[in-house]
Amino acid sequence: MVNFCKERANSNGFTLTELLVTIVLISIVIIGFISFFSQSVLFSTKVETVMTASNKADKIAHDIKASDQVQSWIDAHQVRTCSDVHNIDLPARLIDGSIEGEYGYYLSINDERYYPNITICRHQEEMELSLFLLHIEVYKEADGEMEFLTELFDYIEVDE
Repeated sequence: MVNFCKERANSNGFTLTELLVTIVLISIVIIGFISFFSQSVLFSTKVETVMTASNKADKIAHDIKASDQVQSWIDAHQVRTCSDVHNIDLPARLIDGSIEGEYGYYLSINDERYYPNITICRHQEEMELSLFLLHIEVYKEADGEMEFLTELFDYIEVDE
C-alpha cells in the first residue's frame, strides 16, 4: 500500500493545466509578433512608395533645370508672379518616360503610376535675381482618387 501512494505522489512531468497555460502564453506572444511584423511590412511599403515619389520628383527637377525647353516655356507663357494667374503648369509630357493615361501623364515605376504636377512661377522678391520657383507635386492613383505623396520646391535660374 505504501508503494502505491509513492507512485501516485510522483511529481515528474507536466499537468494538463501547465501545458494549457504554456500554449496560451506562447500563442499570445506569437500573435503579438505577427501583428507587429504585418504593420512593419505595411509601413515599409508606404515609405518605399513615398521615397520613390520623392526621388522621382528630384529627378524631374534636375531634368527641368537641365532642359533647354524651360526657357521657351517661360518666354511663351510670360510667367509673372506666383499669386498671378499666369503661373504655368509645365506639361508632364515633357518629362522623359512619361505616358499618357486616364488622369494625365504619369511615370510608371515598379508597376505604380506616379502623376507629377509641375508649376513654375516667381515671387516678387526674385524678380531682380532671374529666379523662378519650381514646384513639383507627385500623386498616385489609389482607389480611383489621386493620393498626394510628396512635393518638392526648387529654383530655376533663367536668363532674361
